[in-house]
Amino acid sequence: MVPSNHRECDQSSNRVVEQFGRELLLSVPPNSIILTRGDLPGNSLHYCQGVWPDVRLVDQEVTTFTLKMMTYNWYVAKLGQHHPGVYFSGRRWDPVHTEEKEPFSLEQFLSHNTQGAVLACFGLPDRDPSWERSYSHWLLGVCDHLVPAQEPFHPEEWTRHTLYIWTEPHNRVLGEGV
Repeated sequence: MVPSNHRECDQSSNRVVEQFGRELLLSVPPNSIILTRGDLPGNSLHYCQGVWPDVRLVDQEVTTFTLKMMTYNWYVAKLGQHHPGVYFSGRRWDPVHTEEKEPFSLEQFLSHNTQGAVLACFGLPDRDPSWERSYSHWLLGVCDHLVPAQEPFHPEEWTRHTLYIWTEPHNRVLGEGV
């Protein structure tokens, strides 16, 4: 049965996940930190590693098991090794159990990572509203650009960039027009 349908089921040349990652990377500023949620955005961006070498990926969770990756000491330590420019103010993310040893909140993470844009793609952590005290989020494609609340919003600039993301034809060469 499998050999007779192999041609119809062959996905070896399907590049939709890779293309999705490339398109998403085109929409983020250089030197960004992207907080992903789950396998699809994380994997699609990992396929494109090296395309935008100054963009760092931090997975907030693994949706299959509903585990929050940044809640593990080993994951935060590993990220610190792989992304020296990403700063963690504690050993693990845990806004709920602040009495435990060295946790940090999303607000603390954002306040320590000001050297470039921080974007949350496909949603923000629902257990941690701490960031709402000091930060706003501006829609940027499928991501939320997290900015200090006191930063002025420039609608003309935002509209120009957002319209570019949504009106450009797909399959363009990475870097053109950016």
